[in-house]
Amino acid sequence: IRPFSLFTLALVGTMASKTLHAKGFDRETPDKNRSLPFTLRWKKLRVAEMLFSVSGENGKYWNVSGRTLGPLRLVKNYEGEARQNYDTDGQKYMLKGWDQGFLENREILFRSGELPVVKDFVDRTAKNPLTPDLSWGKAAISPMGLFRQIVNSIRQPSLCSESIIVYDGKRAYTVKLNGRRALDRDLRI
Repeated sequence: IRPFSLFTLALVGTMASKTLHAKGFDRETPDKNRSLPFTLRWKKLRVAEMLFSVSGENGKYWNVSGRTLGPLRLVKNYEGEARQNYDTDGQKYMLKGWDQGFLENREILFRSGELPVVKDFVDRTAKNPLTPDLSWGKAAISPMGLFRQIVNSIRQPSLCSESIIVYDGKRAYTVKLNGRRALDRDLRI
């Protein structure tokens, strides 16, 4: 499992299995700090823990931190924190993590209608970042941008019914959101 795959799994799993609104994560109060801890389990084994938080006026700062636990740590030993700052000039995505004991860093600027700009890139398995292509780069958002869009869809469900290109510096991929709630049979708890 790749580090981002772990974050994606936790993100999708938590969105499908828990209502963030009920936990107070999606409150209408724009200047309050909000946080929500999660423990990710696989067949009753704890495999990761994460903390999602939003702070600042109008949710300017978004953070997710996490680490692998238990038997998963034998295969994928990862600990890290991703942050995204939102302001009028665009968004700055930052990742600092430890993958198998090796430091990983990312800093990427996302501006509307422009290609993402990679300011810092250190990775255990890739020497250079993936260069954004004109065919998808101007529409790309960060992994934290995807999470923000899903959380905002609680108030506006139409935000959760599209294909989104996500870029994290190392890879780009398409996430297809369908806007439907998960059924009990779809949940893997």
